[in-house]
Amino acid sequence: MATETRPRATKKKRKRQSAAEPAPCRVTLPDHLVPEVLVRLPARSLARLRCVCLSWHAEVSSRGFQERHHAAAAAKLAFLRPAPAHMAYLQVRRGNRRPAQWLTSCKDCPGVVGSKPCSGLVLVRTPCEDAGFSVCNPTTGEVLHLPPSHQKRCATGLGFHAPAGVFKAGGCRRRRSSAAGDFSDDDVIDTHVQPVFADGCLHWSFFRRKHVDSGPHGVLSFCLADESFRRVAQPAFAAADLVPYEINGPEQQHEFQLWLRHARGVRSSGSGGEEAVVVPPVGTALAELDGRLCVTRDVRHHRGDVLFEIWRLLDYEAGRWSLDYLVDLAPELVAERERLTAPWLVVPLRYLDGGGGGGGLQGRKRKLFLATTAREAHVYDPDSGTLRTVASVAGGGDGNSEDNSLRLVLYQESLVRFADMKRNKGEIEFLKLEYEL
Repeated sequence: MATETRPRATKKKRKRQSAAEPAPCRVTLPDHLVPEVLVRLPARSLARLRCVCLSWHAEVSSRGFQERHHAAAAAKLAFLRPAPAHMAYLQVRRGNRRPAQWLTSCKDCPGVVGSKPCSGLVLVRTPCEDAGFSVCNPTTGEVLHLPPSHQKRCATGLGFHAPAGVFKAGGCRRRRSSAAGDFSDDDVIDTHVQPVFADGCLHWSFFRRKHVDSGPHGVLSFCLADESFRRVAQPAFAAADLVPYEINGPEQQHEFQLWLRHARGVRSSGSGGEEAVVVPPVGTALAELDGRLCVTRDVRHHRGDVLFEIWRLLDYEAGRWSLDYLVDLAPELVAERERLTAPWLVVPLRYLDGGGGGGGLQGRKRKLFLATTAREAHVYDPDSGTLRTVASVAGGGDGNSEDNSLRLVLYQESLVRFADMKRNKGEIEFLKLEYEL
């Protein structure tokens, strides 16, 4: 029986083999370089790496690291999916009568509160649920349901007090706030205009239900530092842009029109002594651009090339504003103009590139990122006077009269989480969108 034998390797041959094999690579980074590597990784990777050791967990969980990571993260676009059509009991107030429970269609549910996230966190409103408001992190998919407000009909917003490192969900009653000084029964928070966090304050737009000459519309500001309210006058165009509202139509809609008149109308004396009803223009919007409070003036239906003006607040105390930016498209750009004139609302989200857009019209050369209630995102280029669509959600046109809310969210990755946050079970779903600037 033949037996196969192998020659034994000599000592010299074993040395040659070991010399040919590569030695294992072991590189130890200095401790001060580890955070510099971690801060450049996406949030999904950090969620796993924070479990490697206690020191990495402490680093990733620290406030300073989270702020650096958020500042360095690229902007991402997400779409808040609307819930299927459903009915809910909602409180409806008609005139001075007591609120009544009506079984009605729950519109804009869930809906984004505010035109811009706060440090990557989004405040979401679900009017058909007891909690009403939830703080969501689109990056981690976690949700914190806020406790129900003890005040009904409360306008709410989310802000971040940087010196204390504290997030605050502040609010005020839609019709009166004793903390707002002379904010009276005739001053009504305009719930059609989304609140904005800027300059360390939450801001809501309000209007007066009495005669227009009794005072202009304005902005109610809530300072997160000392939790105080103050009123800021809007630019001079706020009163000039009020448009007449005529009550007409089928008889069965008359009661609804009266409710709308009491809820949002502003009474003004006509030239013949009769009372007319005027309302703020639909397209007015508050915005935060470069950290400052801005107001968008909607002039889409005026004659001319200009569609929007962006005014920037310069002085809170004096209520001084400056015209900062113009969005204008030539009449021959029919398709591009249609993308901005057809939607219910157009909101500026951020300036792009470097350069101007913060120093008045002389600095208007920056591109502008816009979102619309038609569920589209665009980039406006003032140099070429053109509009480019960068993202669109299929079937998201304004043809659905039941949902005219802004559902596009431009956010940066955030590692912020609260103790009571839980994994989202699907009731609030953000769809990540791909886009190119």
